[in-house]
Amino acid sequence: MTALAYRLVFCLGLALFAAACESAVMRPQFAEFTYGHLAPIDIDVARVEFVDDYAPPLAEPHVEHLFPVAPAAAVERWVADRLRPVGVQRTLRVHLEEASAVATPLASMGGIDAWFTTEQVETVAGRIFARADIVADNGRVEGFATAEVLRSRTMPEDLTLNERDQLYFELVEAMMDDFNAIFETNIRTYLRAYVR
Repeated sequence: MTALAYRLVFCLGLALFAAACESAVMRPQFAEFTYGHLAPIDIDVARVEFVDDYAPPLAEPHVEHLFPVAPAAAVERWVADRLRPVGVQRTLRVHLEEASAVATPLASMGGIDAWFTTEQVETVAGRIFARADIVADNGRVEGFATAEVLRSRTMPEDLTLNERDQLYFELVEAMMDDFNAIFETNIRTYLRAYVR
């Protein structure tokens, strides 16, 4: 074999090895957020509608589009599982105004200590804001309730992609736990005339 042939065989072997290593890395499967195990909130309306008014920028510093479960999808599922129409008129319209996550770099401690410490390199701050309107059949808003959730996580410098996805998932999970409690309380408080 010529030197060129040896080089080609060697490069082909490296490419096959790299492909094998890449396929060996399995991305984790994350559970779907569901709320069917919780008692539904019966509302005296004929319909429940979900309106996603939030357009993710899909660019830094926003990172919500990288999450294994998008915050917006989790809120939409919450609305479908928890809010049950039991009336014959009116609409409960839930507007998702924000479901964001923004990454902010953290300053390095620097010096020799940085060599022996796993530093936190960024903070990811999530925000969910939603509004539920009771809309009469003539279009007039008869009442509303809102919910705002703020949560953040710091990310260490040595995260693998799978570990990063796990932290993103846990952030959405924590936000949705808060959202579930806050929105239910506010709906029962501010829309109590429509809760059955």
